[in-house]
Parts: sequence; structure tokens; C-alpha cells
Amino acid sequence: MASFEAPYLRWLKDFNLTLLPSLVSIRTDMDRSYIKTQLRSSDLTTNGILPQFEKYFLFNRYYDLTWNLTRSLVLTYHAQANAIIDEPAGDINTQAKRDSIINSIKHLGRMKNFVQDIRATYRLPLDKIPLLDWIAADASYRVGYQFQANSYGIVDSLGVPFGNVIRNEREQGITGRVDLIRLYNKIRYLRFANTPAPVRKNFARNPGDVEDIVRGDSKILKNFTRALLTVRGINFSYNLLESTILPGFLPTPKFFGLSAENAPGLGFVLGSQDHSIAYKAAQKGWLSPSTVQNTAFQQNITKKFTASTTLEPFKDFRMQINWRLDRTDAYQEYYRPGSQGGPFETQTPVRSGQFSMSFWSFRTAFKGLRSDNSSVLFDSLESYRNYFSQKLNAAAREGNRAGTYDLNAQDVLIPSFFAAYSGQKKEKAKFSPFYNFPLPNWQVTYNGISGLGFIRKYFSAFTINHSYSSTYSVGNFISNLDYGAAYVNLSVQNFGVGTLTNQLNQFVPIVAMSTITMSEKFAPMIGVQFQTKNRISGQLAYNQSRDVALSLSNAQVAELSNKDLTASMGFTRQNFRIPFRINGAYKKLKNDLTFSLALTFRDTRTIQRKLDAEQIVTAGNVNFQLRPQISYIVSKRLNFNLYFDRTFNDPLVSNSFKRATTAGGVQVKFNLAE
Repeated sequence: MASFEAPYLRWLKDFNLTLLPSLVSIRTDMDRSYIKTQLRSSDLTTNGILPQFEKYFLFNRYYDLTWNLTRSLVLTYHAQANAIIDEPAGDINTQAKRDSIINSIKHLGRMKNFVQDIRATYRLPLDKIPLLDWIAADASYRVGYQFQANSYGIVDSLGVPFGNVIRNEREQGITGRVDLIRLYNKIRYLRFANTPAPVRKNFARNPGDVEDIVRGDSKILKNFTRALLTVRGINFSYNLLESTILPGFLPTPKFFGLSAENAPGLGFVLGSQDHSIAYKAAQKGWLSPSTVQNTAFQQNITKKFTASTTLEPFKDFRMQINWRLDRTDAYQEYYRPGSQGGPFETQTPVRSGQFSMSFWSFRTAFKGLRSDNSSVLFDSLESYRNYFSQKLNAAAREGNRAGTYDLNAQDVLIPSFFAAYSGQKKEKAKFSPFYNFPLPNWQVTYNGISGLGFIRKYFSAFTINHSYSSTYSVGNFISNLDYGAAYVNLSVQNFGVGTLTNQLNQFVPIVAMSTITMSEKFAPMIGVQFQTKNRISGQLAYNQSRDVALSLSNAQVAELSNKDLTASMGFTRQNFRIPFRINGAYKKLKNDLTFSLALTFRDTRTIQRKLDAEQIVTAGNVNFQLRPQISYIVSKRLNFNLYFDRTFNDPLVSNSFKRATTAGGVQVKFNLAE
């Protein structure tokens, strides 16, 4: 065992294998209901009246297993089988009927629903490897399988059964943290930047004492090095979920989700996402040959990625950064014979999905509107169309594709919109609306200004805030029915260029996009929170947001912008002196008096912009709000509240009117509960 003491073999030393599971559970229950209703005639006889029966016999089974294979690897298994014991019609009053029920019980009934879930979680042994102990990660793997029987004996008009439905899932995920401080500490030159300064000794030496003086590291060099190592750690998570739904499945599972003929195969039960499973099942005779099968074969993929980190380049400065990406793709087709007795064929294949990710659009955030509400960015979009249409038409000619791209074609508008509103150079814009990696958003807080002499004199706390978030998203997209499964199935990751044309000889895209959206928020652009020495707290913030959506169905851009300035302050005082005389003398309030004031100035507007047409403000207003309030607690039972609310709206459209509201009053609350 001495050889396992080496640092790089520590993970093998800690590896242990548990030969027996920690939990095994098998539970069954039977539920039988038998109701016989016998009606009688007016002469109290049953002649000519048959009894009515309502009955069911359920046989449910549950299986659970938990196995800690190692300290880091845990395996769980759960299955649930819901079966029906078929009973002969009428009374069970003959031996043949009783034998039929007993025989059905022996065969565990007729399977109605079977659900199976297998999950494994594993803590990667990176902390046991010296070169990688600064990384921690947990991996998970889950597969699910379900068999759902159709209604008993249901067939189409030709007597062909519709079959059952089976589905499976496969989920893979990894979460972890990268501790860069541990990595920096492995480098001797960088280790001192993360080491606290030694405590200075505070004593006087006697004459003759000998003591070595340790020269401290340069504070400037240490701070500079720490600023270079500002990334302290990264948290990340990635999850991939895949699923398949196969209708028309004829066999019935017996054990572990498999039938006697090993259908649908161990791979499908264990989460395989084979795109050709429907074709293989049809070749083996597992699918119903009904020509009117009305449930589609479906496959789905969902990807989610998130990451975050915190930067601390210098004292009192903190910056939180995050990334996010979500994409969902779905594919469906009707896989059935085109005619009775004919071969199976793919009918109406459709690909759909959604996409969103964190993004940068701040390069165009401050390009405001002109006095007539026209936009420089929208003008750029219109002008970029010529560049991209010429580029696409040139590529079509080089590829010997007969067709044209006009100025409002989808493949022209998408890169034009992206380049104009993201601020990217048009030469670098992609034709595909899908991007591989998200860009970071952030939140910044800075408390260092509270250390300045003037601020420290009057304020006990003073914080500056800033936040930026932007999301780029592709709304519901769906494939064009003119393209076959080879163009749109889930094995196709990047959609190619269109090859078909419409009646106007214009290229038809493989996938039709509904909307492309950029949503951006500075919340706040700049904000200040403070508390004075005499306990007055307040905040001041300027916020700005915009939502820009390109509608590809009608070649329009909708812009929703919002700018607001908010301020608030308040304080709570005890023994507050009333600023006027009562009976010739100034009085003081013994209990807490609370004062708050909120002020908001907001400009909101929605503009509809049509390409090569007018640009109209469809909604919007300038809003002002002033809300002071005074509250006084007389006792545990009695509270007074004095409030005032002034709101003013100045609309930006002609179908609305200016509106001003004023409200104020006194509220008295008396609590009878005590």
C-alpha cells in the first residue's frame, strides 16, 4: 500500500466499492372494485332485466433501489408498473371465469402503464489529483422510459390497431466550480498576493535584544498582482435533456421495459436517442401499419448553460458576471404507410424550437432618437440590406442555385438587424441567427468612496451600483413543409441555405423565424445608496431599458424604450420635536416617527417602424410621481399615517389625454386583536 501514498494515486486509494445496495424495496398492491346493480320491475321481479356490473381489478407494483457503489458514485433505480387484471363479463360464478382471473394474475396482468427511472451521480475525483485539485465537479446521468397502453381494443376503420406509445429520456449534466485562488497559490510568485500581511508587533525592544527584521512585501506590487488575478473563481452548469416519443408500438413490456421479443431494445430503454428508431421498429414489425395514425413521432433536445464569477480587482470593488444560454429544438413527423399495405413513409416533418442567450448590445444603447422619433439604428438596418442581399445573391450564383434574395428576405433581414442593433460591423455579421457561446452580463458595487474624508464625515455608508443585462433571443421558429426530413431532423445542427424558390423566384428559407429580439436593461445605469451619520437613508438611480423586436412575417421593427430617474429618502426619529408650538410650547413625540419620500420621472415610448415606410409612435408617455408619507406609532394598537400622492402623465400619442391625479389623506389604524 505504500505505493498508493503518492499524491497522484490518492484518488485510487480512496476508491472503495460497495458490493451490496443500501436500499432494495419491492411493493405490490391489488385494488379490486366490484359493483352489481340489479333493477326490479313494478311487480318486484327481475324478469327480463339484466344486472349491470361496474368493476375493475388493478395490480400495481413498485420497485426501488439505491446503491452507493463508491463514496462518490450513487446509483438509484425506480420503476412503477400499473397492470389490469382482466375479468370475464358478468358474475364470476363459474370455475372457468375464476381460472381466467387466476391465470391473468399469474401473468402479472395486462400492462397499462410502466415508468422507469435510472439516475447516477458522480463526484469527479479532481480534488485527489494535485494538478487539478482547484476544480470541483459533479456529473449526473439520468435515463427514463415509459410505456403507455392505448385504450383496450381500439382500432381504425379497417380493424388495424393503433398501438401503444413509448417514450424515453436521457439527461446529462455537470456542475462545478473552478477555484482560481488555489491555482494561483500553486505558483510561488503569485502566492504572496493572496497571503494576508503579517501582524505588526507593537512592543519596545530593550537595549541589546537581537531580533531579525522581516522585510514585508511591497504593498504596491501586491495590489498590482492581485488586480491581475482578479478572477477568483468560476461556477458553471451545463444540462442536456433529450427525449423521444414513438407511437404505434405494438408489443407489451414484460421485464425491465422489454417485451418477450426484446422490443424496443435495451438501447431505447436506457435512453438512446437514435434518430432512426422509428425506421428500425417498422422493419421489425413493432409499429402499427395503420394509415390514419394520428400521433406523431417526436424527438426533443434542450440545452442549458450557465456560468458566473466574481471579480474583486481591488478593495471594496465587486463585480458579478454571469453567462446563460438556452436552446430547445423539437422534431416531429408522422411515420405511417401512405396506403393500406404499403411501406412506411415520413409525412409532414417539422422542426421547431427557441433560442436565447446573454448578449452585448450596449454599443448602440446610447444612440438616441432624433426629434422626429426616427432612429439611426433603423436607418442602418435599411442600408445594410443592400450589402447582405448582394452577398447572398453572389453566393447563390457561385453555387449554381437558381433564385434571388430581395431586400426583405428573411436571410437578408436577420444579419442586417443583428449588425445594426448590436453595433457589430456588417462584414462580421453571421447569416445564421444562432450563436455558439453567450456573452457576459454584470453587476457592479463599489463601497470604496465611503473612505474619502468628505464622505466619511457625513455618511456612515455610501455605495455606488451599476448593472447591465442583455438577452438576444430567437422566438418560435418552425421549418418549411417544402423541405424533407433530411433538412430538418435533429441531427442537423446548422440549417443550410434555402434551395427551393417560390412563385416569384425568391429563395424559401428552410426554417421560418417569427421574431428576433434584443432586450437590454441598465438597472441601474448608475445608482447611489447612502446612509448619513444622523440615520437618514436614501437612494438615487438612473435606469434605462429597451426592447427591440424584428418581426420577419411583416418586415417591421418594434422598439420599446424606457428611461427613468428615481430618488427616495427616509428616516425614523424618536423624540421628534414638532416644528410648531402647541399651547405655547414645543412638544416632542415619544414614539417612532417615520418619514419617506419617493420621486420618479419616467419616459416610456413604443415605436413601430416599417421598412421603406412610415415610423409611428404607437404608445408612450412622460410620467412624474411624487409620494411623501409620514407614519407615527402612537401605541401597539394605534397608528397614524399621513400621505400625499401626485401623479402626472403627458402622453406621446394623439389618442390619449394629459392626466394629473392628486391624492392625500390621513389613515388611522386601530388594532383590536390584542
